[in-house]
Amino acid sequence: DQGGKEENRFVNLFADLPAGQIFFPMEKPEAFLKLPSIWSGIYSRDFLMSNQIRFNETPGASYQDVSFSFQVFACAKRVIFMSEAYYHYRTDNANSSVKAPNKVFCICDELKKIDNYINDPDVSEPDKLKRKEFKQGFLFINKKRIESGIFYTFDQQLCERQFAEEMKQNEELYKNLPKEILNKIADIRVFALGYTTEEVKKLLKPYCAKLQRLCRETKNKAFANTDKAEASLSEKLNLNKYYETFLMDISEKNGDIYLNFDYGDILLIKKGKIIEGAGHKLYPFDIDAPNSGWSIIIAAELHRVNEYFELHFMVSNNNEFNQNDLWYLTLRGNNITQINA
Repeated sequence: DQGGKEENRFVNLFADLPAGQIFFPMEKPEAFLKLPSIWSGIYSRDFLMSNQIRFNETPGASYQDVSFSFQVFACAKRVIFMSEAYYHYRTDNANSSVKAPNKVFCICDELKKIDNYINDPDVSEPDKLKRKEFKQGFLFINKKRIESGIFYTFDQQLCERQFAEEMKQNEELYKNLPKEILNKIADIRVFALGYTTEEVKKLLKPYCAKLQRLCRETKNKAFANTDKAEASLSEKLNLNKYYETFLMDISEKNGDIYLNFDYGDILLIKKGKIIEGAGHKLYPFDIDAPNSGWSIIIAAELHRVNEYFELHFMVSNNNEFNQNDLWYLTLRGNNITQINA
């Protein structure tokens, strides 16, 4: 906005790469050396779902383009750059992440997700080496973003509390490992820090791979059930759009239930009833309140139960003290519709 007038500019982030040619990103490292921006691409839904590409949970969706773009280029077999504009992206949002310096630390969370993605047990060693190489390019192009965070005050008490909570969660989680693995771990506290022997690593690799396969099978089954149930609704729901969105409010009116999400989207459950999670506290995310906390949808399923529809959400709460809590919200009604913002 220049002097009250809107200014439109054509931006081609990939102007130096050949347009109109299909290529394999893993064989073209310069594709990883572009400043990541979700809005600059058009993606196949089937491609994102089959490769389990998800956004990382960050307050206000800050810098989520970093790990998302890395996953896209690392998984894609075919990419084509176009020289035409397909998206009108506005840059007049005063609350944008790039204008909120306190959110720069979210980039560290994005890079951590990239590390986890690189070290996926299902990835071959040659691909791991390539991904590690391309990660260096990502670090380079995000260098200014990362360095801009070093001037902010280091909150030692907050970091100590977060570290203690994460350690406690990890220790409790790892106690559920099979006995043949636990018996090889000398100190669970050291293991929770990420250190262990080569013997334990060899035992963990097939165990983790088995769990990942099980998770994929469970997710695919849930997606299939959801698609089948959606086909019976009065109008298409597209439940997948609510993954990793903030749940702002739950209200009831005239026997119907309204779920309010960020950006103003609303789900209406006709003749609705809350089966599970009715008393759980919500933390409506407020971009202007750093300690507002948030309640975010991390999984969603739809089922047909006789003449009713059941909507299942897994919700992750992050309160004002940065403490996490997972809970389930299950609703039942005779129809579910969307009220778009």
